[in-house]
Amino acid sequence: MTKSPIIARGIRRWATCLTLALITVGCSRPTLTGIFVAKYQTEIDTLRLVEAPPGKLSGSFVISALNTDGSRKPDAVYSVTGSVNGPNVALKLSGGLLTLAHWFGAPTNLVGRWQGNVLTLSFGSETEAFQQMSRNAYQTVLANLDLAGQHIAKVQQAKQSVAAAQYAYRQLMSDLERYQKWGQDRINHVARVRQWHQRRVASYSNCLRRIRPLAAHHVPSWHWQGCVLSIENDQLAREQEATAIRHLPKEEQDVVGKLNARIIAVSQEFSKAAASVRAACPYMDGSTGCEKLVVSLTARSAGLPRENGVVKFRASLPKIRRAIDTDTQISIRDGKRLTAIAREVSAVYRAAN
Repeated sequence: MTKSPIIARGIRRWATCLTLALITVGCSRPTLTGIFVAKYQTEIDTLRLVEAPPGKLSGSFVISALNTDGSRKPDAVYSVTGSVNGPNVALKLSGGLLTLAHWFGAPTNLVGRWQGNVLTLSFGSETEAFQQMSRNAYQTVLANLDLAGQHIAKVQQAKQSVAAAQYAYRQLMSDLERYQKWGQDRINHVARVRQWHQRRVASYSNCLRRIRPLAAHHVPSWHWQGCVLSIENDQLAREQEATAIRHLPKEEQDVVGKLNARIIAVSQEFSKAAASVRAACPYMDGSTGCEKLVVSLTARSAGLPRENGVVKFRASLPKIRRAIDTDTQISIRDGKRLTAIAREVSAVYRAAN
């Protein structure tokens, strides 16, 4: 059975229309509209693009980044304009800081290609690939950035805690050593305190023995008043020496009390540092080394009272306190003698005048 020429022409016309329709559909492309993201450990670069009218692009470029302590920097936001021709894309950034130096240097013109869900852009010698994603996926990426910031913060806090404990330890050891040096000076000073008072007792007594007969024989005081005036002028030195020694026991007790409190505090600092490091270990490089550090810090916390510097400090306390007690006893005993002799000298001098 032969086909009618009219029917044949209709079939050909239908086939031609179908072919044109298929070609038209095959050549068409979706619009370049959506969220495109480049992810890094501490930074998220986001392009929000809208293609309207066809071939013309507008939108924004946002840099979301972390500080070294894990906190979020304020987002850097830039305006975007550009064009798309097939897979070829050209963008220009404006606004914000304009320099974008930390991202790709000076240029603000970007060119690249759009293939599937990936937008690859070049800027100078650098290239960055942006992955298209949904709004929900983008929110998850930002949430992960904040989570990474929390992990960085834990690591930074652990490092700071360890550094603070080590610094407190060094300062404590230095102050314990300084106290022992001061204490040894006090021990050595006992002999000087004794000599200081003995020399004055002898000098005052000699003055009194010399002026009594002279005053009794009515020798004018200007002939012998030199030692009297020296004793009067020495009163301030006597008072300062007595005050300094009188305050020594209380001052020493205060210093020792603070040092003992610091020994406890430094031990606690190491314990806190160990806990901080333990919490940060999952986010540190080298978990084995991290666990060893925790063990070391814990041991230092427990062993601090037995360390050589602390042991020597506590062993020195009885000797230092005996020296201070001796200084105090000498000062009280001989101070009274000096005061009594000085009064007798003064009485002789007043009677002669």
